[in-house]
Formats: sequence, C-alpha cells, structure tokens
Amino acid sequence: MCLSPSDDSQINQFGGSSQNKAEEIKRRCEDLQHNAIANPLNLPPLQVQIIKGVSPADAQETFDAVNQIYRKSQYGADEIVADFTGVTKPMTVGMIMAGLKRDRVLEYVSYNPAIKKSFGPYVIDYQHSAFDLIG
Repeated sequence: MCLSPSDDSQINQFGGSSQNKAEEIKRRCEDLQHNAIANPLNLPPLQVQIIKGVSPADAQETFDAVNQIYRKSQYGADEIVADFTGVTKPMTVGMIMAGLKRDRVLEYVSYNPAIKKSFGPYVIDYQHSAFDLIG
C-alpha cells in the first residue's frame, strides 16, 4: 500500500497536512499484520509506504505522484487501485486523470456522518472508449 498525504502548503485553504493520518493508517495496518501472525487470519503480506506529501490544491502534483506509483510499482497497473476517499477536490481530479488509462482502477468509500457508517468501496466504472477519442 502506498499513501501520499497532503502537505501543509495550503494550510489556510485546506487545513493541515494529512501526514499524521497516513502514519496512523500505516500503524494500524502493521498492527493487523502482527495480529494476523499471532492469530492466523490468512491476510496477505502488507507493506505500507508513505511517499512525499502533495499539495492539496495542485491536481498536477497528485497526477504526477499517482503516475510515479504506477511506474515504480512491482505490481501491474491492473493490480493497483487508486482510492480518492477523503482527499481534496484538486487531488481527486489529479487522481482521476492519472487513472483514466484502460488498465487502471479507481475507487472511493463514502461516509455518512449522521449514522457514522462507511459504504463501499465503489469502483468507478466508466466507458474507457469515450476517452480514446481524446488525443
């Protein structure tokens, strides 16, 4: 798993960095992995890597970061899921643009705060052929 938190570059508009949240996710995944070893749950090995944070206001920076993950990964593009749950609108745009290639998967999870419940993940299913028309 690769996490790209937002940085503090736009703190007045978007709030602080999500670096602490990324570290919490990594810690929880490590705890799950440790507990799986002590109590076998048949979980596959999971490595969590936190990469350099991106500006929450810069779609291009997110686009570049996501593409870099695809290029440097040991996994095939069809084995990677880009999830834009909880990111800013510009980060969502960058992630979606990076995920438009035919072999890439996009998803998100919705959250209803009134009932404190998450739903999903929802895979974004779109017509790739429509994007083939774009140069």
